[in-house]
Amino acid sequence: MSNITDLMALGVPGAVAANIDANYVSKDEAGTITAAQTFSGTVTASGTLNASGTFQIGGTTVASTAAEMDSRSVGFRLADASTSGQTYIVSPWTGSITGVYSALGALITAAAATLTVKDAAGNTVANVTIAASSAAGTVDSKTSGLTNVTVAAGDMIEIETDGGSTNTAEVNGVIVIKIT
Repeated sequence: MSNITDLMALGVPGAVAANIDANYVSKDEAGTITAAQTFSGTVTASGTLNASGTFQIGGTTVASTAAEMDSRSVGFRLADASTSGQTYIVSPWTGSITGVYSALGALITAAAATLTVKDAAGNTVANVTIAASSAAGTVDSKTSGLTNVTVAAGDMIEIETDGGSTNTAEVNGVIVIKIT
């Protein structure tokens, strides 16, 4: 098969495929099509397009995997891990919660503090335990065993602390949502 036939199979019109074939791509004996030079403009193709090498948008190299580009985080803040209470945030995206990360702002003592993340219906998504005697800067997370992970854009997410520890300690964190 020729490059033109291969490009047309992807939905590229014949005249455009001939121009691309003549000026922009080469095909080795194994059938791998590679770019022969830089192409600017819009390319629309149906089917699967696999590419290797460097991918750039506006001259900036994109170093993320497709899975990483599908995940985003939304931040939260609790004024004090050692005082029972909660905060509420809104999911800006529809997707699945895949992780919860927290960073402690000061030393806690006596006992652990547990952060509980809940969905809009009040169902527990994850519990993150901040161990007793954790120092400022301690990072805790939960990325497996999460339940009730589905969120819609605009859904409320609650983050609460049981206040089990002592000493005033701010907690900042993020909830990671895989976009669907």
